[in-house]
Amino acid sequence: MKKVSTIVALLLLPSQVLLAQNEFEYKKTASASGVKKGTVTLDVSAGVLEVKADATTSLVETQVQYSKADWLPVFSSNNSKTAPEISFSQKEMSDNSSKNTKNEWKVNLSKNTLLDLKIKMGAGETKLNLQDSHINTLTLDAGAVSSNIDLRGSKLKNLTVNAGVGELNLDLRGNWDHDVEVDVTGGIGDVKFRLPKNTGVRLKSSGLGSRNMASLQKEGDTYVNAALGKSKHVININVSGGLGSVTVLQDE
Repeated sequence: MKKVSTIVALLLLPSQVLLAQNEFEYKKTASASGVKKGTVTLDVSAGVLEVKADATTSLVETQVQYSKADWLPVFSSNNSKTAPEISFSQKEMSDNSSKNTKNEWKVNLSKNTLLDLKIKMGAGETKLNLQDSHINTLTLDAGAVSSNIDLRGSKLKNLTVNAGVGELNLDLRGNWDHDVEVDVTGGIGDVKFRLPKNTGVRLKSSGLGSRNMASLQKEGDTYVNAALGKSKHVININVSGGLGSVTVLQDE
């Protein structure tokens, strides 16, 4: 009996190693031809999400590498030719705690089409390089997530971040040619802003964490930079709730 058990164990071992090393890949591209404005929604339970915006002919290019077959992303669209609403999602991931599991998303958005981007991320890391993009609005609902967002030179008008546990780094440097509204609801984590020198900034912050506002001056319950009232446009930032710190780094 012991000999049979040993043989069975040896037969199962190669299968278990193979499953642990197995990797799946998903690719999907949607054309930007004829599109005037679009909406892209990304719903990722856990993993790494990297988004950039330099696609020339595509509205969105998505590549996902993952280690379990039932993590296959689901694509949906309203099939509009001029104003498509596109969604990529994964069902709730189970058994994703192993060091050998992988769920890595790489998404490339159109660099010329005005887009509303909505992201829901449960746990992991987001890297959003949206510099010089045509992102009009960005909504990020983050759970236990470390987020880095670069919006320099973009067309962004509204940013909403609902942060859970994790760090948020937001880069808003550059000379803006329009007003921007930023609303960050904090959780337990640190929020760091890199702000422009020549565009007016008005920042209001409430919460229990520490504040390091660099060269911003306090006026009542808000902090402002020297360019406010001199520049044509304003970045209005509201940070509410949260137990972490708020730090401002300003362009020299």
